[in-house]
Amino acid sequence: TNDSADNVRSAACACLAGFGRKQSAEFLIRCLGDKVWFVRMRAVRALSAIDEAMPEIAALITDHSLLVKESVKQAMADHIDKALPFIQATLESDNKIAKKEAVEALEISGHVQKLLQDITGDDPERKAGSEKLLRAMIHASAHYGIETALASFTGAMKEKIINELGAIDRSFTRQGAEKTLDRERV
Repeated sequence: TNDSADNVRSAACACLAGFGRKQSAEFLIRCLGDKVWFVRMRAVRALSAIDEAMPEIAALITDHSLLVKESVKQAMADHIDKALPFIQATLESDNKIAKKEAVEALEISGHVQKLLQDITGDDPERKAGSEKLLRAMIHASAHYGIETALASFTGAMKEKIINELGAIDRSFTRQGAEKTLDRERV
């Protein structure tokens, strides 16, 4: 990972992931700061493969390289439980592009549907955590992520979810959920 050739550093990241050892993480984390985008991308993918370093991976959600950000988004989706605190922080930040990437990670993982189910459940801890993340999505103007997930529910469950979303934030019910219901009625 210290070689002067970009392609060698990139290949080293891929090899370290192939070993599947957590001891490789130290070297791969160093590569996250590489000046070359494809080395950073390979390091993200390698760390994701060995399920290590989510804080360091998540920090690259603001990387200037689209392919690095795509790799970060996929790593977050693949390890959604570890990524949730970083997704929450991103949604509460001022970076609109990073917010979009965070919402897409939630969508790819299928976690938005779980959040919507959890807000109607009986477990107060899960409900509170889901409400917090959904509130951050709504305040981040990420209605599209919620609307997309809402479309997978029908009937009474959808109505219950919409009511819960309205309790979290009235703007969602007016701006998002009614549009979703209207599209289904047509």
